[in-house]
Amino acid sequence: MKNKAAIAVVVILLLGIAGYFYFSKSKNVETASGISSGVKSLKELLASGVPQKCTFASDDESGKTEGTSYIAGGKVRADFTSTLNGKTTVSHMISDNKTSYIWTDDDKNGFKMTVPDSDTKATTAPVTGEAAQASEVDLNQKSDYKCSAWIPDNSMFTPPADVKFTDFSEMFKPSPAANGSGSSQQCSICDSLTGDDKTSCLSALNCN
Repeated sequence: MKNKAAIAVVVILLLGIAGYFYFSKSKNVETASGISSGVKSLKELLASGVPQKCTFASDDESGKTEGTSYIAGGKVRADFTSTLNGKTTVSHMISDNKTSYIWTDDDKNGFKMTVPDSDTKATTAPVTGEAAQASEVDLNQKSDYKCSAWIPDNSMFTPPADVKFTDFSEMFKPSPAANGSGSSQQCSICDSLTGDDKTSCLSALNCN
């Protein structure tokens, strides 16, 4: 990514959309069609089996984030506008229950990773600075969603062809090296990072 603010947005996206936000005290409201609004987790929205469009927002000392999620057929897309430390970033995530794709409007390099079990937490790539505050995936985390019926558009769940996606999942495969140092394939994934973030990545993977 181009800077730490952009990297922070990527990690926030990996929290399963809701992990970055504070809990809301509003009550759930469910209509006859099965569309519900209120405190929900991404896991619950996906499990509902109902195509829907949900909006969400957060404004706290860390910054302002708002966006829209599109859910249908076990797939989800989230489009975010985040303002962190005075910088506004438009970010996107697509997940098909097997692979998640994450990218921002101002960078043609994105990330993809295998979606972990929704009942567990999984550590993401090593990060520093602003991104260090959030390093786990938690699809059970809840936020206040306002949802409405949506006619599915499959094109919304197709990753952009002009973005190069780096596979984060490769970072956490056991290294075959007997001396405990990272493999060249693992270490090469850090090449897309710069500065302290690249140094942290190389160190975490035991790359010399």
